[in-house]
Amino acid sequence: MFYKKTSIPLIFFTFFFLGCFPTESPSPEGDIMSKEELAERNLECDLSLSFATTYYSNREFVSAVSNYKDVIDMGCSKRNAEDIFVWLGRSYIELGKNDSASYIFKRGMKFLEKDPGFLEIYAWNEGKIGNTENQIYLMEKLLEMDESNTSVLEGLSDIYRDQGNYSDQLSILELWLQVDKTNAKA
Repeated sequence: MFYKKTSIPLIFFTFFFLGCFPTESPSPEGDIMSKEELAERNLECDLSLSFATTYYSNREFVSAVSNYKDVIDMGCSKRNAEDIFVWLGRSYIELGKNDSASYIFKRGMKFLEKDPGFLEIYAWNEGKIGNTENQIYLMEKLLEMDESNTSVLEGLSDIYRDQGNYSDQLSILELWLQVDKTNAKA
């Protein structure tokens, strides 16, 4: 009986006083960096990016991945998107981690959806892991950018043929022949 009488006020007391203390949260100004802080962060990003590039060129892909991830963790993804997502994905490909590469490429789409080189490597990787729908989507994006890109037309034709989707293959072949009338493959 005594236990019930003391436990209810104790629970009330605990919730009342603990609920009144504000939680630790960053101030609104915490998200805004001063020019000096931004410059320092950019220097750190550039240094890590330089290390990553050197590691990649020396075929030390594990270290390259680590440094590219550091650049992302520092918040420099947007500023260095072209130098991060393509080469981080390629590093994963070299390590035989195509699923990880796909994840990185997917994140990179936010910044590089109009970069043909990025879309090409992303589409190639999607084909390697058997994600044909996404591969077609990416190749069609490439085709929207340049309808005369015969390598994309040939790739789409092959994919549609392999899937048995002959009506789409014929559409691609017609477009291909409009671009290159003398192409024997088409």
